[in-house]
Amino acid sequence: MNNLGLTENINPSETFDALENLVNNESYHGINANCNFPDHAEKLQPGKIERRKKARSFAKYSIRPLKIGDVARAMKIAADNFSGEVGLVARSYLWHFARKAGFPHITSMWAKWEVHIEDAGETVTLDLLSSFVHGRDVAWIDLASQPEAAVDLAMAAMRRWPRFHRLLVVRLERVHAPQFLAAGFRIAGHIPDGHGEHIYLYAERKRLIDPLQPAVRLRFSGRRSVSSDCEFSVVECSGSIIGLTGIYETEFWRDVTWGAWGAIDPARARRDAVFETLRLTENRAKQNGARWFCLETSDCEKYRHARRIYELYGLRPLLTIPNFYPSEGGKAEKFIVYGKPTSDDIVRAPTKVSERA
Repeated sequence: MNNLGLTENINPSETFDALENLVNNESYHGINANCNFPDHAEKLQPGKIERRKKARSFAKYSIRPLKIGDVARAMKIAADNFSGEVGLVARSYLWHFARKAGFPHITSMWAKWEVHIEDAGETVTLDLLSSFVHGRDVAWIDLASQPEAAVDLAMAAMRRWPRFHRLLVVRLERVHAPQFLAAGFRIAGHIPDGHGEHIYLYAERKRLIDPLQPAVRLRFSGRRSVSSDCEFSVVECSGSIIGLTGIYETEFWRDVTWGAWGAIDPARARRDAVFETLRLTENRAKQNGARWFCLETSDCEKYRHARRIYELYGLRPLLTIPNFYPSEGGKAEKFIVYGKPTSDDIVRAPTKVSERA
């Protein structure tokens, strides 16, 4: 899901680094500078500090679960921030309400198939997942913890992949990366989720297909909803709804809680509102036991300022997949995951793998 829809309405100064933005009260273009950060200029003028304190009223932000009566206001904010993705936001909210009503799998974001691969008397079963947000033509294939023979058979199957999938994204142990790189896969990165030595690789299916390779029998079965949970919320300030946020989890990433569909009303998009929304969302992730707090977005121009906000907040890029989201203009967008550990004592897993490995 594209997160925190801080589009052209917010323009953080590109010249500030993270530390400066967190301690200075300089204004972003398009953001009211009335926020909770100390101002160095005030420290030099004690007389002005007292006068400004009397005039300044710090906003108090909070989040609460989305209710039916909030939907109209929430969708208006979503429309102002996400434009063409409003349909995905609406479906995500349906998922939220179905879960609260006790029917979480009716609108679950993820679906899973079992892939049975047979060759020369050997059989292996793999998990393949897809998401309505990412597009059903993107296949997430889990090879983590699979033995070498199963990985070899899976690689052979991808050379004659019969399904409609446009893009294959594979999670596997790092030791198996060389043969995938040799076959045309590229490294996407690493999302920490309990398998410390695995990485993600990606390839367009059309680049992998080799009709000269021996045929491998594939059978797809057992489609079901993936165990997942979600909670979408509104952001309030002085009793008024000024933004949206949410979190979700899925069994595919066991240590990660994801932020989802965060956005601020353009008229209220002050810097303190932006960072407080991120902080409150991360706190909900921590309360759910998350080891990592992650957000996904794209390299779309309208999300340029949002990506800058994530970096200033302390999130770092973990995974990037080019040509992930097709666009009507012909230029496909990258899929980007930002993340950070929820505690300083969580070890950051290594991500570097040589393309020539």
